[in-house]
Amino acid sequence: MRTPTPWILPSQPIARTDLLASGVSARMLRTRLGSRDLVQVRRGVYVRTDAWPTDEKGQHIVSTRAELTAHSSAVASHQSAALILGLPTPGFGSWEEQPVSVTLPVNGHSTSSATAIHHTGPLPAGQVQRDKEGYLVTTPARTAVDLAADLPLPEALVLLDSAARLICASLVNQVRRRDYANPQLVRSAVELLEQAATTVRATRLRPALALVNPSRESVAESLSAGHMQLVGLPTPLFQAGPDPDGQGVSGLPLGGPPSDRRMRWGGEVRQRQRVRPREGARTDAARPRLPVRPVAGEGDHAAAGRGHGPDRAGAGLVIHQFGFDEGCGRYQVSRQPVSEFDESCGRYEPRSGLQNDHNSRRTVEPLHDPRHSDHKSG
Repeated sequence: MRTPTPWILPSQPIARTDLLASGVSARMLRTRLGSRDLVQVRRGVYVRTDAWPTDEKGQHIVSTRAELTAHSSAVASHQSAALILGLPTPGFGSWEEQPVSVTLPVNGHSTSSATAIHHTGPLPAGQVQRDKEGYLVTTPARTAVDLAADLPLPEALVLLDSAARLICASLVNQVRRRDYANPQLVRSAVELLEQAATTVRATRLRPALALVNPSRESVAESLSAGHMQLVGLPTPLFQAGPDPDGQGVSGLPLGGPPSDRRMRWGGEVRQRQRVRPREGARTDAARPRLPVRPVAGEGDHAAAGRGHGPDRAGAGLVIHQFGFDEGCGRYQVSRQPVSEFDESCGRYEPRSGLQNDHNSRRTVEPLHDPRHSDHKSG
């Protein structure tokens, strides 16, 4: 048996025409394919076997690069761009489960198959960037707008908030948590999102763009903000800072006026930071103990592989309230769903009859201990 003629195997997807132009004959190519030294990623595009990932995410990315190799004017976009950039999915699926997606200039042809989708549309230079390997991909702003254009408000906010966080992080050298609340950085991020929405004529995103908040760190927070907006609940502060009067623990996702809400999603890992008390401030030991503590929300997000979040797989979005029950003489946690699953459309919709009443148990109110001396009558 003849020993195959050695030649450098490609570590990145390469087209057959480029291999032939570099001196590789058709016979040499067939020999390497037969010995499984090469993998055909798509028709006419190859990569060395040890450069073909074993995981589904890596295979999707390499397949996207192969599609870009076959179409030199294409740009990775939509779900493929979201996977490359690290944008989260607003639903229970994953980006790698979907076909490869690229966008061609307006003079190209829009096609779709089981493995690849070709979009066409304007590609301004400011909405295209290169990934770490040098392949063209749409920017976070353009990617989020492309994907959110036809989604309901809560799911659209997941993508827009995450894109805004990526943009804010790219505007500074070493991003800090407070940078996501910097008005100047936030405004710059929103402007880029608005420009992308104008490019693709996504006018229905205007309400969502007005609610973008990079301080929301998780899918659960963005979904919660969208559902609260839909049912008319007061918008809370997200990622409330440390208590300036004490030792200070930061990282509570919800808090602030109009009522002193303090909530977090069960199991969610948050940064903790120590803050020096101001001169003359009361220490933690001297501060009166109030019956207010973070309330853990329940969720089935982990079952969907997305960590913890609102109860989307069960009763929809649920607000948990911690208060004193006069009947049993102890504190109880009550649950109030603010959305419910509509089988006709296959998604959660605002719960009918829910009103924004601060005197009802449908809102989270400040907690008062009837046993505390400050609350006793007379």
